[in-house]
Amino acid sequence: SLIANNTCNGILMLDDSRLNVTDSEIRGNGGAGLFLNGFSALIRSSYIRSNAWGVISYGPLLQIEDTSISDNVYEGIVLYEQSVLNIMESTLGNNTRGIVAYDFSMVTINDSTIISSTYEGIVVYLNSSLQASYLNVTENLRGIAAYGVASVDAHYADISLNEYEGIYIGGNATVTLSYSSIRLNTWGIVVGTGNYATVYVHNNSIVNNVEYGVLNWGIT
Repeated sequence: SLIANNTCNGILMLDDSRLNVTDSEIRGNGGAGLFLNGFSALIRSSYIRSNAWGVISYGPLLQIEDTSISDNVYEGIVLYEQSVLNIMESTLGNNTRGIVAYDFSMVTINDSTIISSTYEGIVVYLNSSLQASYLNVTENLRGIAAYGVASVDAHYADISLNEYEGIYIGGNATVTLSYSSIRLNTWGIVVGTGNYATVYVHNNSIVNNVEYGVLNWGIT
């Protein structure tokens, strides 16, 4: 299906039910390509591009598989109110930010790429969380940023070629990183000034960053 060039949202779902989107293109809409409020959705083998936002979700569950979310004016995906997001084998590129999670939301990413965001590739705020494996975060302004008491748990990730930090940690966030590569960023991992962050690193390669591999301005 093609859902394109609508003045507001491409798809707006307000019921407590489920939506399946397969082999579709959602583009050029003046609001979100897909806006979910209390509605679960499966998006598979589709393109969501050139909207104001890619997907805005107020939960409960958003599943994305083999899909490209690109060239949206603002965020590729925004999560609120304890939303759960699962992404597999997908790409988010050329959005203002790739993924932003608020309000106790949970993000799980497998075998996917976040590339060429104007600002952060992924941001987790407050009590939200990110779990990722085989994740590529590259060529963004910042790779991953965690604020408040957010948590990031990444394994077999490649975080590279970001203009500023590969990972930025603020507030009381916790970051666990293993079997991953952080390379060719300006800074590899940065703990912001005055923050009480916790960082666990195990069997990683933090190499060839322009300045610091790990820079701690805060308290860890």
